[in-house]
Amino acid sequence: MNSPPRPRFKPKPPAPDEFASVLKSVENLERKEKPKPEPPKEKSFEDKILDTLKNRKAEPAKPKQARLANLADRVTQNDKDAIKRQIERCWNPPVGAKNAEELTVELRLHLNPDGMVQTVDVVDRVRAVSDPFYRAAVESAYRAVLNPRCRKLNFPLEKYEQLKNLKIVFDPREMLGR
Repeated sequence: MNSPPRPRFKPKPPAPDEFASVLKSVENLERKEKPKPEPPKEKSFEDKILDTLKNRKAEPAKPKQARLANLADRVTQNDKDAIKRQIERCWNPPVGAKNAEELTVELRLHLNPDGMVQTVDVVDRVRAVSDPFYRAAVESAYRAVLNPRCRKLNFPLEKYEQLKNLKIVFDPREMLGR
């Protein structure tokens, strides 16, 4: 018995997954569309300045009251003179020295916040060592600054930062009225 041959059917390949197909298409497009990065351009001087200005944070304007308060905190010549008068009442210049009126001494005072003189430095140390008359003037100025009656100086507390390292000039001409 010969039976007619059965037709053989080729199995159909599975239907392509539509989602996978779309994904491949997108990947192919991305590969084709990727632009090559441009080499970085050298910025001009003007561009650099503009970038700096854009990136800089604007400082807030100080209110008028704050500026006025800063002016009030500044040390005036009157403040310095008031401190000098406090010390001069304890100063006895060496009047018997040769050219006593020319023995002007400069001292640098380092103050504590409470107004107490912490340390004293002579500005012209070389002359203090080499000139005995000048040394006598320096010693008299030292004694005045470190005298317990004059060692604590009165000044406004808000001016301490400007006064904590203060230079005082001891001029015998002012004391002697010349």
